[in-house]
Amino acid sequence: MIKRFKSGLYQSLRYSERYTKTDMVYLASGGFWVSIGHVVSTLSGLALSLAFANLLPETTYGIYKYIMSIVAILAIPTLSGLDGAIAQAIMKGYDGSFWNAYKTKLRWGVLGGIGSLFVAGYYFFSGDQTLSACFLITAFFLPIVDIFNLYGSILYGKKDFRNNYIFYILIQIISTISIITALFLTNNIYFILLSYFLPLTIARYVMLQWTIKIHSLNNRIESDTISYGKHLSLMNVINLIAAQMDKILVFHFIGAAELAIYSFAVALPEQIRSLAKGVFTVGLPKIAAIDDETHLRQSLRQKTLTLTIIFGLITLIYILIAPFIYQLLFPRYLASIGLSQLYSIGLITIPAISILSMKYTLDKNIHVLYRANVASGLLNIILSFVLISNFGLTGAVIKNTVSWVFLMILNYYYFQARTIPKT
Repeated sequence: MIKRFKSGLYQSLRYSERYTKTDMVYLASGGFWVSIGHVVSTLSGLALSLAFANLLPETTYGIYKYIMSIVAILAIPTLSGLDGAIAQAIMKGYDGSFWNAYKTKLRWGVLGGIGSLFVAGYYFFSGDQTLSACFLITAFFLPIVDIFNLYGSILYGKKDFRNNYIFYILIQIISTISIITALFLTNNIYFILLSYFLPLTIARYVMLQWTIKIHSLNNRIESDTISYGKHLSLMNVINLIAAQMDKILVFHFIGAAELAIYSFAVALPEQIRSLAKGVFTVGLPKIAAIDDETHLRQSLRQKTLTLTIIFGLITLIYILIAPFIYQLLFPRYLASIGLSQLYSIGLITIPAISILSMKYTLDKNIHVLYRANVASGLLNIILSFVLISNFGLTGAVIKNTVSWVFLMILNYYYFQARTIPKT
């Protein structure tokens, strides 16, 4: 019976390739763990949203989101781009590059902790003891919490999707239980921050040690991995700032409670966006294996068109059911419904943004990567200031959609360009 089921499933997946133009058997094998991981992530996110919505005052939640936005910017020196560079190096058999990346991230990560201390000092002298103490807490964890996450680069590079997502699932469960427990016990923002950072840091450390133990790393080093990782990190600086700027400006221009409303408006569409990124992540090694330039371009173009249609349908369904979801789960945040529906329109651009950019990512075309990231990031920041200051939360939502459409058009332009200079 089981063999017959597997055979039928295999045949169905192969048959579906006529329409998807994708190796569905490969995607299903890796995608199974992606799907499980994101189901758990979605459920964890939903559980956290329910807990924050019902157990924490709007103002306190707004403060929490503001702190996490600042932390995301302070984490820039940890060189997040090295994670992807290491994964690519390990795919090609250069495992030894991991250790160079680990030491580099450790050295640079200290700057994030120092930056958090400066922010703590600023709020201390400004008379805000609460935010000052919060950033003292984050100063301790910033240099190390991201470094231990490198276990994912090893597992991804080794195409060990199973363990990668098992670990991801465990971290999601641990973090969710820790934060929800804290919310049940107290509304103290310090305790809530500790409930997030402490278990996350310990869990990632344990998983990194286990990953290194089960995957023997060779000593081969790719000479340009660190340099490429730094380039990826540098070009993402503006985008990382842009991704948090809307929350920071909403907090300062409108208030903490309004930031809570905005955060709930984008929460569900962002879960969909996260799921999509996971699927594209699984497909990258398969795309990287295509040597023929014409075949590669044709494959990326077909996948983009198919998935854009699918995401259009997903967006339409979400817009229709969003009011029922919020009335059922987040009755305190009904003001988020219209904003969330408007925000979800940007989901249609995800396939083009993610898939078309694979071409110059795989080519390590620094020239194009810099242009695309810097241009979209600057536009995002400019729109944040202009639209949020003039149109409030609606402006924040429109800003995201416009930025995504711009990046989609930019990616298509560079994808169509046959001759692109490289640096």
